[in-house]
Amino acid sequence: MNFSNGAINVTSGDTLTLNGGMNWTGGVNINGPGTVNLPSGQTLAMSGGANRGFVNTATFNNAGTTTSNIGGSQLVLNNSSIFNNSGTFRFLHNGDNISVSVGTGTFNNTGTLEVSGAITNAVNSVAFNNTGGTLASGTGTLNLNSDGSHWGAITITGTA
Repeated sequence: MNFSNGAINVTSGDTLTLNGGMNWTGGVNINGPGTVNLPSGQTLAMSGGANRGFVNTATFNNAGTTTSNIGGSQLVLNNSSIFNNSGTFRFLHNGDNISVSVGTGTFNNTGTLEVSGAITNAVNSVAFNNTGGTLASGTGTLNLNSDGSHWGAITITGTA
């Protein structure tokens, strides 16, 4: 699926499953309050220099690989939106961030949150909950500027 402009609206009780993955090259929002699932083995590739947003209590379940190459922009989790990462979330561009601008947002990590290369990325102002997940920064820097919780074993590699 290619998403380049407009919005994807997933209504309450509905689920959109990205069986073929998704290239998110533009557009602004995925609107809830429904759920979007990225299955294991699939990729959500975010590229282009604009913020991406999950709003209105949308929930995104990432069991695959999500890459952020959005030109120093933000993945915005607004209005109680939730990003559940049990797969891999990989930053590919310096300055890409996960943040909130309206209401609250939550990033739950049981998988891998990774910085790829000598770049700096951050999780800002969203609740960041890590339950046995891996924080990997290699030669880069991962800044966690958020409240949240950490449970179980946490694997940290690089300079996270």
